Amino acid sequence: MQIADSTRLLATVPCEPRYDRLETIIRHALTWEEKHSTLDREDHRKTG
Repeated sequence: MQIADSTRLLATVPCEPRYDRLETIIRHALTWEEKHSTLDREDHRKTG
């Protein structure tokens, strides 16, 4: 598995990662995507 070095990014972008484990980041990203894709489908039903 390849993982990029984020040293330069962290030095230039004024933010701090909320999670440090890749598994946690992916789990949260998938949860966010599932939630928002459901909301998008519901919005289309209301307007369609």
